[in-house]
Amino acid sequence: MGEFGEIPDLYGKLNLLIKHGLFPDWNALGSFFGNVRGKTVIGWGFENGRQRRNHVPLKHQKKFEELFEKSLPDVYGSAQLHALILGPTERLDLALKTRKWKNLNDLIDEEGNEQATRLIVADDATLGAIRFNQQPSPKPHFKVPRSRDFRLEFATAFLGENIAAFYRLDNVWFPCPATIVGDAGTIHVPGLQPSGRPSFMREDEAVNSYRFVVMQCRQVVPEFVVRATRQDTALDTLVLQDIVNFYCSQKTVERRLFFADIQIVDHSGDTPRAAAKHVFE
Repeated sequence: MGEFGEIPDLYGKLNLLIKHGLFPDWNALGSFFGNVRGKTVIGWGFENGRQRRNHVPLKHQKKFEELFEKSLPDVYGSAQLHALILGPTERLDLALKTRKWKNLNDLIDEEGNEQATRLIVADDATLGAIRFNQQPSPKPHFKVPRSRDFRLEFATAFLGENIAAFYRLDNVWFPCPATIVGDAGTIHVPGLQPSGRPSFMREDEAVNSYRFVVMQCRQVVPEFVVRATRQDTALDTLVLQDIVNFYCSQKTVERRLFFADIQIVDHSGDTPRAAAKHVFE
């Protein structure tokens, strides 16, 4: 175990354990550390004489880490646990709210809607032939010729206006632009241009397949999740779990999950054999 230094908003993070019912009160939380009063544990979050603000006394740090290990049984490894403890309080709140974490792929299997998708493949990025996904579950997919512009539309009657979109390539997840037009009941991937016309994407290299996922919900996506999904880089495992935890923290009637599998093929119609560097534009 590495020594904890300053833990931002330590009081707020410890208070979450009471908020989510893991301890009935501060005295019960203090007893986890041995003969420690609740008032003393509260004081760790504040400047008080020799006590430094937002610091756990060294002699209690082993129990402090054990406290969160037991509170978050699905956390994978100490690095992920430390990232949760030292990160935004809102992230830890979500993690504790959904203590039994789900894997994104399992969540897609459970809730994903693949029948609401249509693929538009364009010859010149202005006119496109629409292909409807009418194949039966569980493994429908679309094929798109390499170097052809394409986009996706997901039909939704759900009123939630908050969305987040991603795509998977070689088991790595990346953020993806998306726009919802509520009046039309349509989610556009990769979004709309400032003019209001749909944007397109294109794959110029040889790859096997992509999976696109869109989450739609009524609650506003937390800002720390939004910031992470605005980066043009792969989503690390904890950020991906943040997204899943946020989604799962909502009632099932207040969330929707859509996905589509896309195969990039040679112009001959054959799927390329080897994956290569991908380019989205």
